[in-house]
Amino acid sequence: MKTRSKITCASLALLIAGSSLLYITPTSIVKAEPTQNVSSSLQTSTQNDRTSVKKAMRDELQLGYPGILAKISKGGKTWSYSAGVADLKTKKPMKADFRFRIGSVTKTFIATVL
Repeated sequence: MKTRSKITCASLALLIAGSSLLYITPTSIVKAEPTQNVSSSLQTSTQNDRTSVKKAMRDELQLGYPGILAKISKGGKTWSYSAGVADLKTKKPMKADFRFRIGSVTKTFIATVL
């Protein structure tokens, strides 16, 4: 039960942290210069977000969480990540397409999202 609780907490923490990256607003307004390649800056921003999530997942594994799943949706695209193991006894690797029951944790999640 303790491991399941850790996995659930880590999943929610990463989900909340990852989604908060999508809503960061600038602290000052700067006039933008015209550009020829807007998509490259969007790609760089998206890559930075994805790199941040992967780093956060590695950091959480260092704290002792056995496995972590994360899913990010941005601009109509979805990325799924996994790290660690799904089963401590067999050392089966965590996969991004795994499903798991989160039970009553959804109440806290829904309240946080809304």
